[in-house]
Amino acid sequence: MSMFWAIPARALGLTQLGYQVSGFLILVGLPLLLGLLRWRTRFWLTPRRLVWRTARGQVKQLALDSLRYAFTNPLVVRGGLVVRREGGPRSFLVGMKNLEGLRVVLTLRGLPELRGQAQSAPTYALAMFTAVRREKAGLFKGRYSGVLVMRPGQLIFLEDRHIWSMVRVLFREAPDNLYGLTPSMLLQQLQLLPEAEFDRCLERLTPAGGGSRWSFSEVTHGLTADDKFQVLLPDGTVLIGTPDDTQHAAISRVLQLSRART
Repeated sequence: MSMFWAIPARALGLTQLGYQVSGFLILVGLPLLLGLLRWRTRFWLTPRRLVWRTARGQVKQLALDSLRYAFTNPLVVRGGLVVRREGGPRSFLVGMKNLEGLRVVLTLRGLPELRGQAQSAPTYALAMFTAVRREKAGLFKGRYSGVLVMRPGQLIFLEDRHIWSMVRVLFREAPDNLYGLTPSMLLQQLQLLPEAEFDRCLERLTPAGGGSRWSFSEVTHGLTADDKFQVLLPDGTVLIGTPDDTQHAAISRVLQLSRART
């Protein structure tokens, strides 16, 4: 930074003190400016649209059905995302958090099986949150991260490490541009499908994702004092889920419907 600033500072005729003071102000002001731009530039992903706000405060949107491509290109804009609508100009998204995750989701939504299939936020009973499976085999303990899916009458656990097997089962391939995809991200998009279609996908994912399925009558379950959801399986294995505030109401709804069916 000092080397680059030395040439324009000399051209401006700054003294040594002026050079040091201005350099200090740049070092302090540049991060503040970047932080301000990061705060002003945001994106929102809805079931049907990508909406973003530029650093100038302009709000733009792109219908996902019209999305032509979305990719990161460091040669064009480092740490940014390039998106283009069908028959439209390119747009550059920069200065936003989690653009890499957005790229993966947009690529996923562009696959034939999901393109144009999203309905709206699910209205059926469903709770999903990250969880850890802790099992003991002999002297060794296994610990596997994944997603716990709760539907009326049943629990399903899918392991993170089998994500590519899940992708191959649903989409017949594992595209390289889906690198970074997690089961949570995949399920969040699948839940936008109609209920029957989501259940069919979940049924296919369970064996492919190293998953397991239990009925509520087979396990002991409940919220712990620290708001985690614990499931004790018949073999002594324990599932510890970490639902956020938005999932507590969903869990209650699933459990209520499960009790009504028994």
